[in-house]
Amino acid sequence: MKKAFTLIELIFAIVVISIAFMAIPSMNRVSSQNVESSLISEALVASVAKIDQILTFNWDENSSYEGAENTTSYSKVLDISSADSELERVAGSNYRVGHISSMLHRKFHSSEVNSTQTLGAESDFDDIDDFIVSNQNLFASDVVGADGYKQHYLIDIDVSYISDAATYSDQIINDFSFSDTTQVNPTNMKMITITTKKEQADGSYSDEIKLRAYSSNIGEIDYYKRRY
Repeated sequence: MKKAFTLIELIFAIVVISIAFMAIPSMNRVSSQNVESSLISEALVASVAKIDQILTFNWDENSSYEGAENTTSYSKVLDISSADSELERVAGSNYRVGHISSMLHRKFHSSEVNSTQTLGAESDFDDIDDFIVSNQNLFASDVVGADGYKQHYLIDIDVSYISDAATYSDQIINDFSFSDTTQVNPTNMKMITITTKKEQADGSYSDEIKLRAYSSNIGEIDYYKRRY
């Protein structure tokens, strides 16, 4: 009966065990990279969801303004004197060229109502520029470690005016382009930029994701309602 390992068997066992121990750090490293990749993907999804949320709000603080009531049933088009003149309301009406002259369709307010000159966050959160913020935690939990996320993620949200210039009278508009150059004066176009930043080993933050969306001063359609 064999009562001990041979030298070859012992050496073989030592080699196998050594290979296994050498592989453990690599496996941990791959697992850590997979977790971090998943978190970056989650950060991307969260950033997209934030833009989707912002786009559900009014285009401007005054979009839903209607006289003393300060509210309307739906958002309307605003007058902007510094924007492309072809997008102004037709004199004596509450429609612009291209609008359908009907009660439930998009239109201007009954009297002139201008857009906000200065964009910035307000406490009422009723329009898209109320979301402007810097260095806000992307996730609800900012705990780093086994009980939270592997890295801190912060977001910057910016809303700014961009050029709306084009030859809108052309049957096919060929000279309009989405620009990332901001405008000082109000236009009919706003650009929403979300920058997602990840914390580095030295405590600084680097840009990981930058997303943009555009919103226009076009108002909303109303819905037919049965009144009693």
